[in-house]
This record gives sequence, structure tokens and C-alpha cells, in this order.
Amino acid sequence: MTTRRTGALSGIIHGIVGVKQTGVAWSTFTVKPQLANLEFVNATVPTIRGPIVVAATPETVAVTVPCNTQAILCVQSRGLAVAQTALMLDGVEVVATRTTHHLCTETAVGCGSSARVLSMTVH
Repeated sequence: MTTRRTGALSGIIHGIVGVKQTGVAWSTFTVKPQLANLEFVNATVPTIRGPIVVAATPETVAVTVPCNTQAILCVQSRGLAVAQTALMLDGVEVVATRTTHHLCTETAVGCGSSARVLSMTVH
């Protein structure tokens, strides 16, 4: 009998890429990359509702959100105060909530005609 060990892969997906299931059968999820010193990360997470595709840099996160799901998307805040920044989703400013190291969309995001792009700009 062959045993598969996926602990490292799970650590990358949940840790570095930051994709975490928050609802039953991936109905909702969060993307909160933790890149540390990495310049980028690209990953595809297969789910029962379709693939979640993530391309993240320290400044942006592009996510393909399956159409039958909702996601909270986050970008690393780089230590900047919320008052100094604007959170942009597909080029439109959205309300942000702050966690310890991230700015996140306040409301869940659904699918778009292409990947949803979240970025942070400094005022």
C-alpha cells in the first residue's frame, strides 16, 4: 500500500499562498498570501466547485474565483496604515478591513469574466 504525504503541499497552499476554506464544500474561502521574502507565487487549488487560481506578488493578488463561490481577498499591507492606502479591486476602490499583516475586502467577492485583481495603492 502506498502512502501519500501531502503535508508540505498543504503547508504551501494554506501558508504561503494563503488559500483557506471557510464554508461547506468551498462555498466560501479566503485568499491571504504570506510571501515573506518571495517576489511572487502562483498556484492552482483544485476544489469541488472548480479551481482557484492565485497569482500573488507583494503588491497584488489576482484570483480566479469559481462562479459558485464567494471569497475574501487580501493583500499584504507592508506595515502601512489603512489611512495611507486604498484597496483596489479590478481598478475600483473598495472598503478594506485590516488584519495584522493584510488589507482584505470587507465583503466577499464573486467571479468575474477573468481573474479578480486586488491591489493596494499608497495615497
